[in-house]
Amino acid sequence: MKKIFLCVHLMLSFFTFLQGQHLSPWQSLRGESFVVLYQQMDSLNAQNIYKILSEDFYSINYEIGATLEQPVRIFIAPTESGFTRMTGESFPHWGEAVAIPAHQQVIVKSPRWYRPSQQVKIILCHELVHVLVAAATANVELPRWFNEGLAIYVSGDLRFVEGKELPRAVSSGHLLKLREINSVLSFQQLQASLAYQQSFAAVQYLVDTYSHSSLPKLLQNIATYTNFQRGFYKTYGMSVLDFEEEYRTYLDDKFRYSFLLDFETWLWVIMVGLFFLAVIIRKFKNRQKIKQWEEEHRSQFTQYDSEEW
Repeated sequence: MKKIFLCVHLMLSFFTFLQGQHLSPWQSLRGESFVVLYQQMDSLNAQNIYKILSEDFYSINYEIGATLEQPVRIFIAPTESGFTRMTGESFPHWGEAVAIPAHQQVIVKSPRWYRPSQQVKIILCHELVHVLVAAATANVELPRWFNEGLAIYVSGDLRFVEGKELPRAVSSGHLLKLREINSVLSFQQLQASLAYQQSFAAVQYLVDTYSHSSLPKLLQNIATYTNFQRGFYKTYGMSVLDFEEEYRTYLDDKFRYSFLLDFETWLWVIMVGLFFLAVIIRKFKNRQKIKQWEEEHRSQFTQYDSEEW
Protein backbone atom coordinates (compact mmCIF):
# COMPACT_ATOMS: atom_id res chain seq x y z
CA MET A 1 0.00 0.00 0.00
CA LYS A 2 2.86 2.38 0.89
CA LYS A 3 4.51 1.72 -2.49
CA ILE A 4 1.24 2.32 -4.35
CA PHE A 5 0.73 5.62 -2.49
CA LEU A 6 4.29 6.71 -3.29
CA CYS A 7 3.90 5.90 -7.00
CA VAL A 8 0.57 7.77 -7.16
CA HIS A 9 2.15 10.74 -5.35
CA LEU A 10 5.10 10.83 -7.76
CA MET A 11 2.87 10.56 -10.81
CA LEU A 12 0.52 13.33 -9.60
CA SER A 13 3.51 15.55 -8.81
CA PHE A 14 5.00 14.80 -12.19
CA PHE A 15 1.85 15.59 -14.16
CA THR A 16 1.35 18.78 -12.14
CA PHE A 17 4.87 19.72 -13.15
CA LEU A 18 4.14 19.00 -16.83
CA GLN A 19 1.00 21.16 -16.74
CA GLY A 20 3.04 24.12 -15.52
CA GLN A 21 5.46 24.03 -18.44
CA HIS A 22 3.33 25.96 -20.98
CA LEU A 23 6.11 28.30 -22.05
CA SER A 24 8.66 25.54 -22.60
CA PRO A 25 7.00 22.35 -23.84
CA TRP A 26 8.71 18.98 -23.70
CA GLN A 27 10.52 17.71 -26.78
CA SER A 28 11.82 14.23 -27.43
CA LEU A 29 14.59 12.20 -29.04
CA ARG A 30 13.49 8.64 -29.72
CA GLY A 31 15.54 5.49 -29.93
CA GLU A 32 14.31 1.95 -30.44
CA SER A 33 14.02 1.13 -26.72
CA PHE A 34 14.19 4.56 -25.08
CA VAL A 35 13.04 8.15 -25.45
CA VAL A 36 14.76 11.25 -24.04
CA LEU A 37 12.33 14.00 -22.96
CA TYR A 38 13.70 17.50 -22.47
CA GLN A 39 12.95 21.19 -22.79
CA GLN A 40 14.52 23.42 -25.41
CA MET A 41 17.15 24.83 -23.03
CA ASP A 42 18.50 21.27 -22.56
CA SER A 43 18.72 20.31 -26.23
CA LEU A 44 22.52 19.80 -26.09
CA ASN A 45 22.25 17.73 -22.90
CA ALA A 46 19.50 15.68 -24.52
CA GLN A 47 21.71 14.96 -27.52
CA ASN A 48 24.51 13.86 -25.21
CA ILE A 49 22.20 11.52 -23.28
CA TYR A 50 20.75 10.16 -26.53
CA LYS A 51 24.28 9.40 -27.74
CA ILE A 52 25.16 7.62 -24.47
CA LEU A 53 22.03 5.48 -24.61
CA SER A 54 22.54 4.69 -28.28
CA GLU A 55 26.01 3.34 -27.48
CA ASP A 56 25.36 1.62 -24.13
CA PHE A 57 21.69 0.67 -23.81
CA TYR A 58 21.93 -2.74 -25.46
CA SER A 59 25.19 -3.75 -23.78
CA ILE A 60 23.66 -2.91 -20.40
CA ASN A 61 20.50 -4.84 -21.13
CA TYR A 62 22.62 -7.76 -22.31
CA GLU A 63 23.85 -7.99 -18.70
CA ILE A 64 20.29 -7.87 -17.36
CA GLY A 65 18.20 -9.67 -19.97
CA ALA A 66 15.05 -7.55 -19.63
CA THR A 67 12.17 -7.67 -22.09
CA LEU A 68 10.59 -4.22 -22.52
CA GLU A 69 7.00 -3.72 -23.62
CA GLN A 70 7.48 0.05 -23.95
CA PRO A 71 10.50 2.38 -24.27
CA VAL A 72 12.29 3.61 -21.16
CA ARG A 73 11.63 7.34 -20.72
CA ILE A 74 14.51 9.59 -19.64
CA PHE A 75 13.43 13.01 -18.36
CA ILE A 76 15.91 15.88 -17.99
CA ALA A 77 14.62 18.04 -15.11
CA PRO A 78 15.05 21.67 -16.29
CA THR A 79 15.15 23.24 -12.80
CA GLU A 80 15.90 22.21 -9.23
CA SER A 81 12.33 22.89 -8.13
CA GLY A 82 11.08 20.88 -11.09
CA PHE A 83 13.27 17.93 -10.11
CA THR A 84 11.90 18.11 -6.56
CA ARG A 85 8.31 18.12 -7.80
CA MET A 86 9.01 15.21 -10.16
CA THR A 87 10.76 13.03 -7.54
CA GLY A 88 9.13 14.03 -4.26
CA GLU A 89 10.41 15.85 -1.18
CA SER A 90 11.75 12.65 0.43
CA PHE A 91 14.48 12.19 -2.18
CA PRO A 92 17.87 12.93 -0.53
CA HIS A 93 19.65 16.17 -1.44
CA TRP A 94 22.81 14.25 -2.41
CA GLY A 95 20.98 12.18 -5.04
CA GLU A 96 21.80 13.01 -8.66
CA ALA A 97 19.08 11.09 -10.48
CA VAL A 98 16.20 8.80 -9.66
CA ALA A 99 14.63 5.78 -11.32
CA ILE A 100 10.92 5.02 -11.12
CA PRO A 101 11.03 1.38 -12.30
CA ALA A 102 7.28 0.75 -12.07
CA HIS A 103 6.78 3.35 -14.82
CA GLN A 104 10.06 2.67 -16.65
CA GLN A 105 11.24 6.24 -16.07
CA VAL A 106 14.55 7.87 -15.15
CA ILE A 107 14.72 11.51 -14.06
CA VAL A 108 18.11 13.24 -14.14
CA LYS A 109 19.15 16.70 -13.02
CA SER A 110 20.09 18.97 -15.87
CA PRO A 111 23.84 19.69 -15.95
CA ARG A 112 22.88 23.33 -16.63
CA TRP A 113 21.99 23.91 -12.98
CA TYR A 114 23.57 20.92 -11.27
CA ARG A 115 27.22 19.95 -11.50
CA PRO A 116 27.35 16.14 -11.26
CA SER A 117 29.99 14.45 -9.10
CA GLN A 118 30.86 12.10 -11.94
CA GLN A 119 30.17 11.48 -15.60
CA VAL A 120 26.57 11.79 -16.73
CA LYS A 121 27.08 8.43 -18.45
CA ILE A 122 27.66 6.63 -15.14
CA ILE A 123 24.72 8.33 -13.43
CA LEU A 124 22.43 7.51 -16.34
CA CYS A 125 23.56 3.88 -16.66
CA HIS A 126 23.19 3.36 -12.89
CA GLU A 127 19.53 4.43 -12.94
CA LEU A 128 18.87 2.59 -16.18
CA VAL A 129 19.98 -0.66 -14.53
CA HIS A 130 17.29 -0.17 -11.85
CA VAL A 131 14.60 0.13 -14.52
CA LEU A 132 15.85 -2.88 -16.49
CA VAL A 133 16.24 -5.05 -13.37
CA ALA A 134 12.65 -4.28 -12.38
CA ALA A 135 11.50 -5.30 -15.86
CA ALA A 136 13.58 -8.50 -15.74
CA THR A 137 12.17 -9.51 -12.34
CA ALA A 138 8.54 -8.54 -13.05
CA ASN A 139 8.79 -5.74 -10.46
CA VAL A 140 9.42 -8.14 -7.59
CA GLU A 141 10.58 -6.23 -4.49
CA LEU A 142 14.37 -6.48 -4.21
CA PRO A 143 16.61 -5.71 -1.24
CA ARG A 144 18.39 -2.42 -1.80
CA TRP A 145 21.87 -3.89 -1.33
CA PHE A 146 21.35 -6.13 -4.35
CA ASN A 147 19.60 -3.50 -6.47
CA GLU A 148 22.23 -0.84 -5.80
CA GLY A 149 25.16 -3.25 -5.91
CA LEU A 150 24.12 -4.54 -9.33
CA ALA A 151 23.65 -0.98 -10.63
CA ILE A 152 27.16 -0.02 -9.44
CA TYR A 153 28.63 -3.23 -10.86
CA VAL A 154 27.15 -2.69 -14.32
CA SER A 155 27.70 1.09 -14.52
CA GLY A 156 31.28 0.92 -13.17
CA ASP A 157 30.89 3.73 -10.64
CA LEU A 158 34.46 4.07 -9.33
CA ARG A 159 33.37 6.14 -6.31
CA PHE A 160 32.03 2.97 -4.73
CA VAL A 161 34.42 0.53 -6.35
CA GLU A 162 37.46 2.27 -4.87
CA GLY A 163 35.93 3.97 -1.81
CA LYS A 164 37.73 4.04 1.54
CA GLU A 165 34.71 3.84 3.85
CA LEU A 166 34.38 0.06 3.46
CA PRO A 167 37.95 -0.89 4.51
CA ARG A 168 37.69 1.50 7.46
CA ALA A 169 34.34 0.04 8.53
CA VAL A 170 35.77 -3.49 8.41
CA SER A 171 38.84 -2.47 10.43
CA SER A 172 36.74 -0.66 13.05
CA GLY A 173 33.97 -3.27 13.20
CA HIS A 174 31.26 -0.89 11.92
CA LEU A 175 29.97 -2.77 8.88
CA LEU A 176 26.27 -2.35 8.11
CA LYS A 177 24.01 -5.36 8.03
CA LEU A 178 22.61 -5.93 4.56
CA ARG A 179 19.05 -5.35 5.73
CA GLU A 180 20.06 -1.95 7.15
CA ILE A 181 20.98 -0.79 3.64
CA ASN A 182 17.24 -0.72 2.82
CA SER A 183 17.18 2.64 4.64
CA VAL A 184 20.03 4.17 2.61
CA LEU A 185 17.93 7.09 1.35
CA SER A 186 17.64 8.34 4.93
CA PHE A 187 21.40 8.09 5.59
CA GLN A 188 23.85 10.97 5.73
CA GLN A 189 26.24 11.06 2.78
CA LEU A 190 29.21 9.24 4.39
CA GLN A 191 27.06 6.42 5.74
CA ALA A 192 25.27 6.22 2.39
CA SER A 193 28.64 5.92 0.68
CA LEU A 194 29.51 2.98 2.96
CA ALA A 195 26.15 1.36 2.16
CA TYR A 196 26.76 1.61 -1.58
CA GLN A 197 30.31 0.27 -1.23
CA GLN A 198 29.05 -2.72 0.76
CA SER A 199 26.34 -3.32 -1.83
CA PHE A 200 28.86 -3.35 -4.66
CA ALA A 201 31.21 -5.61 -2.68
CA ALA A 202 28.37 -8.10 -2.13
CA VAL A 203 27.51 -8.30 -5.82
CA GLN A 204 31.19 -8.42 -6.79
CA TYR A 205 31.63 -11.32 -4.36
CA LEU A 206 28.72 -13.17 -5.99
CA VAL A 207 30.32 -12.70 -9.42
CA ASP A 208 33.83 -13.68 -8.31
CA THR A 209 32.65 -16.71 -6.34
CA TYR A 210 29.73 -18.02 -8.39
CA SER A 211 30.47 -16.62 -11.90
CA HIS A 212 29.13 -13.67 -13.86
CA SER A 213 26.50 -15.84 -15.54
CA SER A 214 24.82 -16.39 -12.18
CA LEU A 215 23.40 -12.84 -12.18
CA PRO A 216 20.95 -13.12 -15.12
CA LYS A 217 20.05 -16.58 -13.84
CA LEU A 218 19.27 -15.06 -10.43
CA LEU A 219 17.04 -12.41 -12.05
CA GLN A 220 15.17 -15.11 -13.97
CA ASN A 221 14.63 -17.17 -10.81
CA ILE A 222 13.39 -14.11 -8.92
CA ALA A 223 10.80 -13.51 -11.65
CA THR A 224 9.86 -17.20 -11.75
CA TYR A 225 9.40 -17.58 -7.98
CA THR A 226 8.15 -13.98 -7.49
CA ASN A 227 10.36 -13.66 -4.43
CA PHE A 228 13.98 -12.59 -3.98
CA GLN A 229 14.73 -15.00 -1.14
CA ARG A 230 13.43 -18.06 -3.02
CA GLY A 231 15.09 -16.99 -6.25
CA PHE A 232 18.39 -16.48 -4.43
CA TYR A 233 18.22 -19.92 -2.81
CA LYS A 234 17.31 -21.57 -6.12
CA THR A 235 20.32 -19.90 -7.79
CA TYR A 236 23.01 -20.31 -5.14
CA GLY A 237 21.74 -23.13 -2.94
CA MET A 238 21.92 -21.06 0.25
CA SER A 239 19.85 -18.49 2.09
CA VAL A 240 20.61 -14.78 2.00
CA LEU A 241 21.57 -14.94 5.70
CA ASP A 242 24.11 -17.69 4.99
CA PHE A 243 25.44 -15.62 2.10
CA GLU A 244 25.80 -12.56 4.31
CA GLU A 245 27.84 -14.52 6.86
CA GLU A 246 30.08 -15.85 4.08
CA TYR A 247 30.43 -12.41 2.53
CA ARG A 248 31.31 -10.69 5.82
CA THR A 249 34.01 -13.30 6.45
CA TYR A 250 35.39 -12.50 3.00
CA LEU A 251 35.43 -8.76 3.76
CA ASP A 252 37.09 -9.35 7.12
CA ASP A 253 39.85 -11.42 5.52
CA LYS A 254 40.33 -8.87 2.73
CA PHE A 255 40.30 -5.62 4.70
CA ARG A 256 41.23 -6.58 8.27
CA TYR A 257 44.68 -4.97 8.05
CA SER A 258 43.90 -2.42 5.36
CA PHE A 259 44.30 0.41 7.86
CA LEU A 260 48.04 -0.27 7.69
CA LEU A 261 47.96 0.89 4.05
CA ASP A 262 45.66 3.85 4.65
CA PHE A 263 47.77 6.94 3.94
CA GLU A 264 45.33 9.34 5.61
CA THR A 265 45.30 7.27 8.79
CA TRP A 266 49.08 7.18 8.94
CA LEU A 267 49.24 10.89 8.13
CA TRP A 268 47.11 11.65 11.18
CA VAL A 269 49.17 9.27 13.32
CA ILE A 270 52.39 10.96 12.18
CA MET A 271 50.96 14.45 12.76
CA VAL A 272 49.80 13.56 16.26
CA GLY A 273 53.14 11.87 16.97
CA LEU A 274 55.06 14.95 15.77
CA PHE A 275 52.87 17.18 17.92
CA PHE A 276 53.62 15.23 21.09
CA LEU A 277 57.28 14.96 20.13
CA ALA A 278 57.42 18.75 19.75
CA VAL A 279 55.81 19.17 23.17
CA ILE A 280 58.31 16.79 24.76
CA ILE A 281 61.27 18.50 23.08
CA ARG A 282 60.03 21.93 24.19
CA LYS A 283 59.62 20.73 27.78
CA PHE A 284 63.10 19.20 27.68
CA LYS A 285 64.63 22.42 26.34
CA ASN A 286 62.79 24.50 28.92
CA ARG A 287 64.11 22.27 31.71
CA GLN A 288 67.63 22.51 30.27
CA LYS A 289 67.40 26.30 30.12
CA ILE A 290 66.06 26.50 33.68
CA LYS A 291 68.87 24.22 34.82
CA GLN A 292 71.41 26.42 33.00
CA TRP A 293 70.00 29.55 34.64
CA GLU A 294 70.19 27.90 38.05
CA GLU A 295 73.81 26.89 37.46
CA GLU A 296 74.74 30.40 36.26
CA HIS A 297 73.00 31.96 39.24
CA ARG A 298 74.73 29.54 41.62
CA SER A 299 78.12 30.28 39.97
CA GLN A 300 77.62 34.03 40.32
CA PHE A 301 76.60 33.68 43.95
CA THR A 302 79.69 31.55 44.74
CA GLN A 303 81.97 34.03 42.98
CA TYR A 304 80.48 36.91 44.97
CA ASP A 305 81.03 35.08 48.27
CA SER A 306 84.68 34.36 47.37
CA GLU A 307 85.40 38.02 46.57
CA GLU A 308 83.81 39.16 49.81
CA TRP A 309 85.87 36.66 51.78
